[in-house]
Amino acid sequence: MGIAKLDGLILTHDDSDHTGGAASVMQAMPIDWLLSSLPDGHVLLQHATHPQRCADGQHWDWDGVGFEILHPDIASYNDETIRDNDRGCVLRISIGEQRILLTADIEKKSEARLINEHADKLFTTLLVVPHHGSKTSSTLEFITATCPTTPCLPSATATVLAILNRKSCNAMPTAAQNCSAPIKTVQFW
Repeated sequence: MGIAKLDGLILTHDDSDHTGGAASVMQAMPIDWLLSSLPDGHVLLQHATHPQRCADGQHWDWDGVGFEILHPDIASYNDETIRDNDRGCVLRISIGEQRILLTADIEKKSEARLINEHADKLFTTLLVVPHHGSKTSSTLEFITATCPTTPCLPSATATVLAILNRKSCNAMPTAAQNCSAPIKTVQFW
């Protein structure tokens, strides 16, 4: 690939479909920093040069591209009842007037928090639909708040799409109508 080092790496939460392969990448090349919501003592943190927790309010700029963590809030790390999915790092990327929202596997509770805390930052051009569009996430309220031009449903198999919550799938065209923007759905396989 010709890549000798990474400036940073974000691991959203402790699920294998979000951390798988990270150990190999970390062994293959130096990484300046690691941002994650991984629990203390996680094996990947032991190999990181500068591990940090994702926390609402973190932001940086690289070559005119803005990055901002919208979730989780720092207090969530003290609450052992919060599931890994609901502590997933949510990243907003801004490039001019374009916005990308990467939502990890957050669920309804975290979507509601984002609407309450960051309604002004949710409008997006491209939305990676929370938790693959599962029945535990992708509420009508969240999809409407984000008003994505392009919602993406990342999945590894057709099985994931087959079990998508009908309400979530139906919410996307509704959100587009409310936002008066044509909607396209991109599926990554």
